[in-house]
Amino acid sequence: MTDPREARRAGELYVAAIESSRGGVVRRVATAAGDLFTAAFGGATETSSVGDVVVRRIDDDAEVVRVAAGPSEEAALTIQTVREQLEHLSIDDFHATWGVED
Repeated sequence: MTDPREARRAGELYVAAIESSRGGVVRRVATAAGDLFTAAFGGATETSSVGDVVVRRIDDDAEVVRVAAGPSEEAALTIQTVREQLEHLSIDDFHATWGVED
């Protein structure tokens, strides 16, 4: 008999979104200053993360995965990848991919 968790898709249990990074005002100010410094000397204009990609359980909103999303383009690819995995991977495969101990 097949384990019901194996047959279910991770997206039935979890949802992913980009959320504000943890950290206070000092961290945000330091990040902005670093971006300005880098841009002033010809570096990339956007090097800081737009936030974190966070995966939460649908039933109780508990956080199970949090990773830095990166700059805008990287964040878009990261959230797309995570959402595709939620749609296509089994719960157990998603756990193994992201190291979730849920």
